[in-house]
Amino acid sequence: MTFKRGELVEICGKDEGFEGSYYPATIISKVSTNSFIVQYNTLLKDDESAPLREIIYATEIRPTPPDVDVTEFKVADQVEAWANDGWWLGKVKDRYGRGRANLDYCVYFENSREEAWFHASELRVHQEWVNGKWVDCCKKEDDERSSGRLIGGGGLDAPLLLEFPSTSMRRERQRRRRKRF
Repeated sequence: MTFKRGELVEICGKDEGFEGSYYPATIISKVSTNSFIVQYNTLLKDDESAPLREIIYATEIRPTPPDVDVTEFKVADQVEAWANDGWWLGKVKDRYGRGRANLDYCVYFENSREEAWFHASELRVHQEWVNGKWVDCCKKEDDERSSGRLIGGGGLDAPLLLEFPSTSMRRERQRRRRKRF
């Protein structure tokens, strides 16, 4: 894919500890057929004197995803949460509150095995850039679930079907396990 000077994009974090993160940036110039100079919109140089600029391969760049209106997220929806100057891929594990203005979500981050609470305004639908088109991962998972197909892993952007059982279900399983021994 080719990008134009001044275009708003997102850079996929590939370094250890940054997998599953996307940082807003602007294309500054083309270096070669497969690399660009980008300037991050939220990251600064080490001395914090100016925005960070880097040469990035085209495979690590995606256009800024379109906004998707969502009333609320469901448990197990793939989302991106705004944290540490970027969007981080995770799964909704739990929710608290009613109505979008009062909803908070617990998001589990597979890569770091951490979870954190976010207000609804700090989340967006995870979308994948596939063959020049945006694919809504929540809709994709709903379609695959309803068709009876299992979702498997297969890379950073592949849908992860993590089931977060309710506390009562976990307690019941633990009780059954204890009886076996």
